[in-house]
Amino acid sequence: MSETKTKGAARARGGKAAKGTKRAPARRAARGGPPAAPAAASTAPVILHLGEGSDASRAGALGFTAVMLAPYGRADRPVRDVPDQAARDAVREAAAGGLDVYCDLPWHAHAEASPLPAQEPSWFPPEGARTAIDPRGEGQREARCLLTERAELHGPVASWIASRAKAIAEAGARGVRLPQLWAGDEAFWRAVTGALREAVPGIALIGDGLGGPFGATLAAERAGFDLLMDSACWWDGRADWFLDQRETLDTPTLGFPQAPEGDDLGARTGGDLARAAAARTARAVLTSTGLLVPAGLLDAAGEGYAKALPDILRARREAAWLDEKGPLAPARGGLVRTDGDARTAPRALGYLEADEPSGILAAAGGQLEAEALTAAGDATLMTLRRRDASCDKPRPPKAAAKSLEHLATVRVAIEDVYPVVD
Repeated sequence: MSETKTKGAARARGGKAAKGTKRAPARRAARGGPPAAPAAASTAPVILHLGEGSDASRAGALGFTAVMLAPYGRADRPVRDVPDQAARDAVREAAAGGLDVYCDLPWHAHAEASPLPAQEPSWFPPEGARTAIDPRGEGQREARCLLTERAELHGPVASWIASRAKAIAEAGARGVRLPQLWAGDEAFWRAVTGALREAVPGIALIGDGLGGPFGATLAAERAGFDLLMDSACWWDGRADWFLDQRETLDTPTLGFPQAPEGDDLGARTGGDLARAAAARTARAVLTSTGLLVPAGLLDAAGEGYAKALPDILRARREAAWLDEKGPLAPARGGLVRTDGDARTAPRALGYLEADEPSGILAAAGGQLEAEALTAAGDATLMTLRRRDASCDKPRPPKAAAKSLEHLATVRVAIEDVYPVVD
């Protein structure tokens, strides 16, 4: 974000702007009371998606808590012939860095090189009935897809998926991401989640229904996934569709500034990619429970994005209260995520796109003040805390009148309703 924007936001809280994250003024500690207990760290995954790359060394330095690999191939490509031992070796190499490891697990479409159609021909359409997956992609022009609509195949296919997950879990994988949720119904996914939890107790299951109807994601939620990838990446920050989806889902969600496959943030936003990537990453902190950043975006956005990421990820890790679902509200100039009802919330996190933060503060209930600022490209993350009014003095009449005049410009007050019906 620009220096002017940082200073403007800082003036609104009575502080002085500097680079990175700003801490609360020291004068707050002098107001009395016991020292605050150390904040609990978040347990939500903050994932660097490496794809088929295996260099996990930079993830920890940037502040990620986990990496995601594609040891069996990209999630948006048909399954090919990858030996379990090769997949295990990739997982072991990534796990050596000490971070949690998640893995993409493609399962639905199978290329000619996949051994499964030859081993289990009854699981697939006849030899001549191939499906065009994506004519634009090399190696994706034709594939054979599993017949998931046949109930008698749910158990065998689920066991095959579980066997692949077990192979990489034994090498250190913490969980798997299953794409194409829309390719199976609720009964199918219940069979899959049951087989996976029986084969690998404690495995974390991430469902990816991107590109399919929201009903498929709801079916997967009922089947027992631990995390579901959401569509906040394509939300304009105002439309009701995303807020409705977020309200409907009870399962924690995984957000991202750019989808790990088949997406191009630069083409969608234009302008400075590093600044746009930082802003979208910061927004995902508010909209979703966990966070995933594709390594491809990190490489494309360059040094500017890499410098902004550590502060953004630190702000997320330090806000453990974001691990629980809570209210998200559009506001003039950005978004606000409060820890409970905005009228009584002890804290909130604001995503500020404008120079003036009054809309964020008003949407947060009017009793919160900025405690810290984190620069995020074209935006700012504002950490808000409920202000301590115990030492406040009554405001002078002129100052109070000025505040009321300002509120009148941003709020509508209903003083009375006519007619009155007894």
